[in-house]
Amino acid sequence: MSRLAGRGGFLLLLGTFLVPSGSVIAEPPPSADALATLLKDEPINQANWKTWRTRLRDWSGEYYEAAQPAFKEGASFARSQLDGKGALPKALNAKEDAAVLWMLLGGATLLDTSKPPVDRAREAEKLLSNSIKADNTIARAHYWKGVALRQMELTPVKDGGPPKPDGRRLNDALKEFEDARSRDPKLKGASIGDLAELAMAAGNSDKAEGYLKAVLQEEPNEIRWARLLAQSAATKRKGGEAVQLVQPLVGGAVPVSVTALSGVSQGEHHLIEHGDALVAGTIGAQPSGHALHSFADLVQGVRNGFAGFTNA
Repeated sequence: MSRLAGRGGFLLLLGTFLVPSGSVIAEPPPSADALATLLKDEPINQANWKTWRTRLRDWSGEYYEAAQPAFKEGASFARSQLDGKGALPKALNAKEDAAVLWMLLGGATLLDTSKPPVDRAREAEKLLSNSIKADNTIARAHYWKGVALRQMELTPVKDGGPPKPDGRRLNDALKEFEDARSRDPKLKGASIGDLAELAMAAGNSDKAEGYLKAVLQEEPNEIRWARLLAQSAATKRKGGEAVQLVQPLVGGAVPVSVTALSGVSQGEHHLIEHGDALVAGTIGAQPSGHALHSFADLVQGVRNGFAGFTNA
């Protein structure tokens, strides 16, 4: 009998439990020590694969970080199943197998830092597309595909990235992030703020503003979100209109920098000239530690239509 089943009955063998509404919620993985013991006692192999595919799928959302050793072992198993042409055997072509195996392979490829970032992102995107084709309901596959698309476009030029990001592909990445979040809102890396930043990088100001307004409702004193909303607003509104959009959403320490940034759209150079000092004056009030770029960099970013965004 499965060690997990012994912890709580047959429902844990499935890695899930049912709530009254009928929806399925993933059971979290065991502790690090217990997981190590489980992997030793029940290795991920052909004999145990059907049990592990369910666990890995269930742990691939908000519990991924806690279950990383299992994902590493799962990726090794997945690689061992590929034939010389990089295809899975017929015995593992069922969607419940293929979706998880391709997800494991795509994630391992994306995170393999021995390869150049754009090359591994391009390879990972294909593998993750296979996972989504087999079963499009796994949030982790959508998230990793979004990360791969973003990495292909926002990797710095010195590291092999393109001179100018492709907005279409970045919007495709945004759609994958949105799909991942809709399936698992607790998945790390796909918060509303993450979606807002990606929308900004894609030049999708309408979506960016929507997400930024939402995140500022929760974090009104976070200068990063106020800065991004002001930057978006300044590209299509006059300075006064931009300020009117942003100021009601932010905390007391932020509006002075918002006013300065919004002045960019009107060419108010006296505000730009003193922008660094105005922005710097708000940093001390922010406990989050997010560093601000210089005001001159922000101005240049607005003028470049967000082309300066990179995956630093």
